[in-house]
Amino acid sequence: QPSVLIIGLGALGVLYGALLSRGGVRVVAYARSTAAQLEGEGIELRSAKFGTFTWRPARVVRSDAEARAEAYDYILTTFKLVPELRTISSLIKPVVKPGSAPALVLVQNGIHVEREPHASLCEGDEPVCSALISCCAWLGATLVDGGRAVDHGGLERLMIGLYPSAEPGEDSPRTRAWRKFVELYAAGGGGAERVENVQAVRWQKVLWNACWGGLCLLSRQPVSALLQPDAIRYSAPVVRGLMQECMSVARAEGLGADVLPETSVEEAFGLTFEERPMNPERKGNLKDTFKPSILMDLEAQRPMELSGIVGNVVSLARRHNLSTPRLDLLLAAIRPAQVAAVRAA
Repeated sequence: QPSVLIIGLGALGVLYGALLSRGGVRVVAYARSTAAQLEGEGIELRSAKFGTFTWRPARVVRSDAEARAEAYDYILTTFKLVPELRTISSLIKPVVKPGSAPALVLVQNGIHVEREPHASLCEGDEPVCSALISCCAWLGATLVDGGRAVDHGGLERLMIGLYPSAEPGEDSPRTRAWRKFVELYAAGGGGAERVENVQAVRWQKVLWNACWGGLCLLSRQPVSALLQPDAIRYSAPVVRGLMQECMSVARAEGLGADVLPETSVEEAFGLTFEERPMNPERKGNLKDTFKPSILMDLEAQRPMELSGIVGNVVSLARRHNLSTPRLDLLLAAIRPAQVAAVRAA
């Protein structure tokens, strides 16, 4: 039976754990705040796509030592990446049983998030991990009722790539681990999609996170508030402008139209725009209460995934001498709250 250790049991971690369990995977949850709930009654999932059911993992661990006692095929990370506080590798090394060499599956947001863990965990004479599988999640889910339930709409896609990208025709332990993980996730009903160029997919995700998500962050409002009839004529042009700035940076980074088509902006924009209440053809994939996780962290005065989603894009823009005034304003407005949250953490 394949085994997966999940680190980060928020809404995403719970949903992915439930789907992997449905696919026949032994799921071990490394949890703290939700540990008692997971061990006891379990966490209820209320999903427009998967229905309502309760999930419990095969095992719950609360410490590095407990986690390290078992070997895993995969370690799935869904925790928020805040490099000002800790690196990915510093969290992974202590939970890996010596000699087990699991594949690391990253479901973190942002650009250039794989470089540090790959260099630290997958390279060298004695690598800790056998492969780095990089994923982008398209998912609207929120942990509610004090951590007893997860609300999920109809949107659920997991784009699963390999870092670095596989060579044409490559058949190696890391490519086989990559393909197997896609199969396991799909077996539980998940919307798995194996992608050859995960960096292009990450830029497509940034088009949403930094733009729709960024405006939610500045306005302190759920996505649905930006789509209301008296708001959309102001919010839509700003979101499009943010997306065009992101695309200009991606192009400067060498992502051409062959891997990141010009239609990517319209796709990322339309994914949310079509959910406006005045659209009779809206699909209902977006719950009215849904807030980007970065906004929920801001409201709770927690450190945010600001570097990967916005900060790295702005840094790349400076490197290429590109003007990104909207992204600059977003970063400048939110950075003081990030500094305060990191200091308090």
